[in-house]
Amino acid sequence: MPVSEEKKIIAKTMATAFGGTPVVHHYWNDNHSMFVDILECFNRPYEGAVSCGTIGLSDFCVFKDSDGIDVGVEIVGGSLQKAGEYGIVNANSDFCLKLPHLYFSTPFVWNDGLNIKKIQNKKIGWLLAFPISEEELNFVVGNGDRKFEALMTKQKIDIYDLSREPLNK
Repeated sequence: MPVSEEKKIIAKTMATAFGGTPVVHHYWNDNHSMFVDILECFNRPYEGAVSCGTIGLSDFCVFKDSDGIDVGVEIVGGSLQKAGEYGIVNANSDFCLKLPHLYFSTPFVWNDGLNIKKIQNKKIGWLLAFPISEEELNFVVGNGDRKFEALMTKQKIDIYDLSREPLNK
């Protein structure tokens, strides 16, 4: 099946934001009834890390904006390259025991490279997803996302390290 122009634009947008040379993989679920394409850029944003994002989740409308235009979302994230762990692909890894929740945010890692984009007859936004601990989830619920992200920045938490220790509150 040929790749649509829309998916090429999504891939190019992510590749430009991530930097480096993109590689796209086609991932099927266990019974091969559904798939998602994942774009990966190795050694981005730093040596030993991989940035990745979905291509095609935005085919599904999440909501309509005030002008009635469909809005879809692609998920971006990343991990360290060790042990072949990729944050948004391998949900069966050991990190799920220590960091069992997903936190969604604006894709601040890539500054303004992944803003909402109008492509053909819809808008596409990007959400950064990374795993957090039970304690971190409780902190977000009790203190809000801004305080959580400020504390992560202050403590220099590497969201690419899926075996990291939870932040200290």
